[in-house]
Amino acid sequence: MKTFYCLLLFVSMASGMATTSGFADGEAPKPNRAILLKIDGLHPETIERFDLPHLQALRTRGTSAETGILHFPAHPTVGAYGEWHTTSFPNVSTLAGTAFLTERPRFLQHVLRSRGKTLHAAGSAAYRSLNSGFDYSLTTSGISDEALIDFVIGTFEAEGDVAFARIMLQETGIAGRVESGKNLADQPWAQNIFHPSAPYRAALEKADRQIGRLLDFLQTRGQLEDTLFVVMGDGQSPHGWHLTLDEEAALTPLIFAGPGVAEGRTIDHAENIDVAPTIAALMGLSPPNSDGGAGLVLYDVLSNSETVEHPRPLARINDQIRSYRLIHARAVLAAATDPRMNLLLMELAHERLSEHQFFTPERIMEWREARDLTEIIAANDWVLETLRLALDEKVYRFGTL
Repeated sequence: MKTFYCLLLFVSMASGMATTSGFADGEAPKPNRAILLKIDGLHPETIERFDLPHLQALRTRGTSAETGILHFPAHPTVGAYGEWHTTSFPNVSTLAGTAFLTERPRFLQHVLRSRGKTLHAAGSAAYRSLNSGFDYSLTTSGISDEALIDFVIGTFEAEGDVAFARIMLQETGIAGRVESGKNLADQPWAQNIFHPSAPYRAALEKADRQIGRLLDFLQTRGQLEDTLFVVMGDGQSPHGWHLTLDEEAALTPLIFAGPGVAEGRTIDHAENIDVAPTIAALMGLSPPNSDGGAGLVLYDVLSNSETVEHPRPLARINDQIRSYRLIHARAVLAAATDPRMNLLLMELAHERLSEHQFFTPERIMEWREARDLTEIIAANDWVLETLRLALDEKVYRFGTL
């Protein structure tokens, strides 16, 4: 099988580049279609550790990121976020191209519908809130990866072409979350997705075979080499599922290939909010969002460009959130016997008594009130330092109102 698989797995935010600009005519060939191919629970190390010939060939043929970062991989179904979204933060922010989430975001599929039919195939009902803007949708829990690829192939055959497809292969994620993460039977793969006998490994190798089926199908139709694939995961701890306090759970493999994309190149860093603006630019369109939380086009995946340093805002915010979880827990325990700490914690949740409030995952629907991601980072740093001063030096930054 000829394996020039067109894949764009993660696009990076290049500091100072405008999100609304596409590639100028003549700078790079434009793909005729884009496929965002996601594997639930795809850990970056699996491409080296497991027998995944199609993913490995895609990486060889394209550009990959040394480090791929996801929006903090929380998956709440309650509160303001849960009222509107049924899936984890990274899945919503990837399609929206921004960390500033809204009730009904403008997604990448809304932009690409101008080019033709759109398709969403996912092996869980958890992704149903992403269906807006897709002409064809199959988001059913319990459906196999093979059946999902059958649905995609059948739609291509019925329509002749699809301008944009988001495909989420789910069996790997289930194997990691249930077979490893929730395993209480002391089997050798309990909390260890990398064990040679782990069901996770078998599920991922099966997913790779289904990717091969899709690539073979497109090749037989002459639609492979002008297709842009975007391949990524949505968070996976080695212990199972995307555990929010595990730094590895916010990592994803990032591979880029397609018309005009550099072959065999590795870039240093990329973040999931850069995917939508980069796909849109490669297709000659504007991004779905260009607010202060939006990612930027990753131009350095192109064969005629140089590497650009990534500003890494999501990586920084993820680190802040993990630090806040721990230091806030210490402060709560201290507040049980220290009235000053109790008062400080109350003030830190009061916008008139505290200079800043921490942008927690629970406040995700309020993040857009910040000017941009740098404002969030500055506010979070102030709160972290305020708690550190109180805990370690008994210095309290009480408000003056």
